[in-house]
Amino acid sequence: MALVMGEIIIMGLNGGAKVLPMTATKQDIVGAMLAKCGHADALGYLADTYCKQCADNEHKKTTRGK
Repeated sequence: MALVMGEIIIMGLNGGAKVLPMTATKQDIVGAMLAKCGHADALGYLADTYCKQCADNEHKKTTRGK
C-alpha cells in the first residue's frame, strides 16, 4: 500500500481552480494566485479582478491623473 499525498486546491470566483501538491510552500501558493492582469495578487485572484496597482493605473488614465 502506497501513501498518497494530498493536494491543495485553490478555488476562485470564476470557477477556475489551481491544484498544487501538499508540499507547496507559502510562496508557491501565493505565486499561483494570479489576478486578471497576471500579477501575483490573492485578492485579485479570488475576486477575478485586476491587482491594486493595475486598477489604480487604469483609474488614473481614465480620470487623467485627477
